[in-house]
Amino acid sequence: MENIPKKIYLQIGDADVTIDQEINDFNDLFIGAITWADERINDNDIEYELRQDANSDNGKLSIPDVSNWVACDERLPENLQTVWLANKEKQWVCLGCLVDTNEGWHWAESNGVIYVDEGKIVSECESDDLNVTHWCALPDPPCC
Repeated sequence: MENIPKKIYLQIGDADVTIDQEINDFNDLFIGAITWADERINDNDIEYELRQDANSDNGKLSIPDVSNWVACDERLPENLQTVWLANKEKQWVCLGCLVDTNEGWHWAESNGVIYVDEGKIVSECESDDLNVTHWCALPDPPCC
């Protein structure tokens, strides 16, 4: 494991990312469109750090800790703020938002319509029964 970098930056470009537990290889999902570097190049690069306790059980490394992700039991995003949503146990990621109504709050998943509004990345979202464990704020777009 001495040749494994301690930190990498996953570069997803403009990809619409939904990862579930059946995905074992990012190349299968993105067909070679995903890249990584050992330094941040784009604002939306996702930083991964190798954990101290990383092991190679069953020939696979442990899932690394991800910086900038917030556990939902620690804090929630602002109402209707478009963010990355994830479930650590089921290993999926998507864009979405928290919807707070008079009846309570729930999660909504992006329907793929993404645009910039008042200098922020926004996505149209549709309510869904999502079990979100973590969320991550989006960077401001380089334009606008």
